[in-house]
Amino acid sequence: MTTGEWIPTYDDDDIKGLAKVFTGLSGSAWYTDEIEAPVQFGFPFNAYDLLLPMQMYELWHEPGEKEIIGGHIIPAGQSGMEDIEEAIDVIFNHDNVGPFLAERLIQRLIKSNPTPAYIDRVATVFNDNGSGERGDLAAVVKAILLDSEAYECFWIDNISNGMLRSPLLRYTQMMKGLKAEAESELFFNAGVNYEIFVGQAPLGAPSVFNYYAPDYVPNADFAYENLVGPEFQILNSSTSSNYVNYMFLAFMREFLNNTYNLQLTNVLNGDKGEYNLYDPQNNDSYEAVLSDELWMDLGYSPADLIDYLDILMCNGSLSDDTRERLTNSVSRTDLFTPIDAANYAAYMIMINPDYTILK
Repeated sequence: MTTGEWIPTYDDDDIKGLAKVFTGLSGSAWYTDEIEAPVQFGFPFNAYDLLLPMQMYELWHEPGEKEIIGGHIIPAGQSGMEDIEEAIDVIFNHDNVGPFLAERLIQRLIKSNPTPAYIDRVATVFNDNGSGERGDLAAVVKAILLDSEAYECFWIDNISNGMLRSPLLRYTQMMKGLKAEAESELFFNAGVNYEIFVGQAPLGAPSVFNYYAPDYVPNADFAYENLVGPEFQILNSSTSSNYVNYMFLAFMREFLNNTYNLQLTNVLNGDKGEYNLYDPQNNDSYEAVLSDELWMDLGYSPADLIDYLDILMCNGSLSDDTRERLTNSVSRTDLFTPIDAANYAAYMIMINPDYTILK
């Protein structure tokens, strides 16, 4: 009989068994060529080159029998990598993997509260992509993005729809949307200062359980509606106001992570709009260009600017009231130069709920 209660899939003994499976893994190379000693097991993680796969050190691997999820027994005497391959095969083929991955991927790509039917449809594609293949992630992502629950307008105003963009996604969307490029083709921003402001940095989750729990319920109306809001776990009075301040400094004070300047130049008078990012320490400059083609068919007017930023950053969901207010504001030549007006428009959209909440 279905009771709606959680059914445990694994217990502490399963976790202990899997922990034994992965014993013996460590870094495969030092982080610098200056270390002449052979690479060794068990050094602090930052001693290794983290861009290379780990390697198995058999001397440090538990050679005995291991019992893992579902009562599966991994026999004694196998090599460390044989143990790992067998364990991964067992996990990969577990019935819960499809629904689990489906829900987590939908939460990251589309919405925080997918319906059970949506999860089931995506999990079905994970189990079989239509050609008998299990685990085809390209097919899974396609199923997520093209599902009716993802694109039908019916869901726009549904109370369960949408998600808070995490700080990192807001930031990368800004840089990708405005086509940030480095002349050196090397990354220029590790996100350290941004993390201080907003509590999230690339590859810097405080634990293996990510930056926030997938079932986190904000202390608000979410609880009454039986909804979750994972990204809200790192949103508080400090990180929310800091995000606004960071964007203000980035757009209105030409500031980006201490040594980098950010400027959206004149797009209102017909000139090409661009960011200019310059690091005085290594003489490398960075640009994010709003292409000439973009402005060819535009009248270089405030309304056109807001329309474009709406499509670029908000997927065309900017409210009529916000659109009108921003258009009127950037039209104030007595308050703004064209450059400042363009920066102000981008800043106000970056902190607007129509951008920070994805629907």
